[in-house]
Amino acid sequence: MWGQMLRDPSLSVVDSWLNRRFRRRFRVPYSMFLEIVEECKVHNVFGMQLRRSKIQVEYKVLTRLKILGRDLCADEIDEQLNIAESSVNKFFKMFIYNYANAMYSKWVNVPEGDDLDRVEETYRRMGFPGCIGSMDVTHIYWDKCPEALRFLCKGKE
Repeated sequence: MWGQMLRDPSLSVVDSWLNRRFRRRFRVPYSMFLEIVEECKVHNVFGMQLRRSKIQVEYKVLTRLKILGRDLCADEIDEQLNIAESSVNKFFKMFIYNYANAMYSKWVNVPEGDDLDRVEETYRRMGFPGCIGSMDVTHIYWDKCPEALRFLCKGKE
């Protein structure tokens, strides 16, 4: 099923039904998927060895996007694609570790100049003066948190 979708020329048409379906199913636009596949190939994210893998990089990336975007487990991927659960788990861990290491500096950065001013202004309007970013499920110490906002910025810790 996924192979038919990837071979369909209408997938490349930005506002086509298939393109929108791809976005719903895998939680990223098709153009971004192609970029991720290329980055995985360039940075050898899946640890390709001398022998050619039976599973194409495109399918490995799609399975990772399904797991991340839809919270599927390896068993469900096995049912859909007939890729062994152990392979799905192995390549998922490889993808998370290697992709994060290879792409961290490209996607994670502290804003500078006008971007910094714009971001800081957005957070200031939301009641967080001095904040320039936030992360989910991460506790970051904010030493200049105003006392009046402390209850908003502190979890159980």
